[in-house]
Amino acid sequence: DGLPGLEAIFSPRGDEFIYSYVDQNGRNPVLVVYRKGASKNIDNISTLIGKCAWANDSINIYCAVPKSWPDSAVLPDDDYKSAFSTNDNIWKINTETGAKSVVFENMGDVSNIGVSHDENSLIFILENSGFLYRLNLK
Repeated sequence: DGLPGLEAIFSPRGDEFIYSYVDQNGRNPVLVVYRKGASKNIDNISTLIGKCAWANDSINIYCAVPKSWPDSAVLPDDDYKSAFSTNDNIWKINTETGAKSVVFENMGDVSNIGVSHDENSLIFILENSGFLYRLNLK
């Protein structure tokens, strides 16, 4: 559909996916869920797929959402080049109902996020340090 910066990840069941894209200038990332043959924007969440992961239930996703993007950034390319650093909040988003909540605030520049099989913890890398972290959710 000519969506710049289009990236997607499938749910564990493989029948839904989330995707992100940016505008023609490589800005303003939009996060979208595709479920049951229809796409729906996830409102008030501006992040890239590289900062999201599905929970094993194929309903919830966890996303690191930057508080702001640099004005000069061309996304998603500059994010993958580590051309800048963000300060992210981690959100839990129910892709069926649209309900969302902040799980952790001010985490730094989160990448490679993953959710444990039992959804008891998040695993991710902080870009600034390169260290691997695990946060308990329960």
